[in-house]
Amino acid sequence: MNLAIADLIFILVYIPGSTANLFDKNILPESFCLYQIFLTYMSIFASAYTLVLLAFDRLVAVVYPLRAVYVRTFKNTIISCCIVWILSFLIYFFTFFISTSDENNNINFKNKSNTLCFDINKMSNLLKTKFSIKKLYFTFNIVSYVIPLLAIIIMYTIILNFLHKIKSKELKTAVNKQWRRRITKTIWLVIATFAICWFPQNSRIFYIAITYTNDTSDNENLLKTHNMILIAIFQIMAYSNYCINPILYCLMLKRYRWYVNNFWIFIRSFFIPKQTIITIEREKRFTKYKSSFDDSYHNSIRSTKSNNPTNV
Repeated sequence: MNLAIADLIFILVYIPGSTANLFDKNILPESFCLYQIFLTYMSIFASAYTLVLLAFDRLVAVVYPLRAVYVRTFKNTIISCCIVWILSFLIYFFTFFISTSDENNNINFKNKSNTLCFDINKMSNLLKTKFSIKKLYFTFNIVSYVIPLLAIIIMYTIILNFLHKIKSKELKTAVNKQWRRRITKTIWLVIATFAICWFPQNSRIFYIAITYTNDTSDNENLLKTHNMILIAIFQIMAYSNYCINPILYCLMLKRYRWYVNNFWIFIRSFFIPKQTIITIEREKRFTKYKSSFDDSYHNSIRSTKSNNPTNV
């Protein structure tokens, strides 16, 4: 749920503004830029460290199963999620003071003038020195991408080493549930998606941090020295991360498929009479039960024949 909220904030806040800028349409109010920069940074941080919490949850459940009863509680989960959101709010609250969309951010590119949500110009006035701005970009790159990714890799490496060391019989006792393996596999896919999708965009931020200068035409130079098509591709890859996560959960986890199925039942209730829906669901259950019964019956027949062979 925490990851879904962070993903939803990013999709609803950042994509409309950046899409409008991509098509040279200044349809959003200038004040929107202030909230767009802040909520974007905050949702990225919250999403990254929610993945860290998921990895830690798997670590405790697999490596320390006795402690998991006391650690993996609903109360601790709520507290951990609240801490992530509070930290993301406090760390990126400074963007309210450096984000702008005024006339200083008008960029002339290919004889077109467009106002973009940029924080570079305001940072150059606020931080004054090139070193401070570079340090800010390095900090964003490390805090929002490098540190969470390393923490996740370390924790899952510990889990894999633990599962590799214990004997197969102990493994069957300790991790005998198929859903555990499926959840772990799903989280690995979510982490890999996060790492791959955000790598190009973070590499671009890293490049900006290295090559930044205090020239007044920074934004224009930034666009001229970067291929706009590549920038669009990097942004699309970053956006896709927030669209792929729900698909992964629905494909891999039966519990999420159950919620999706019941959601569609809820939607259909507005258009189909309730009695019809109940009848359809009963028929589905009966068909499933009948199929299971037939399989059990045929298996028992085969077992009886194999145990009592006829003499020819």
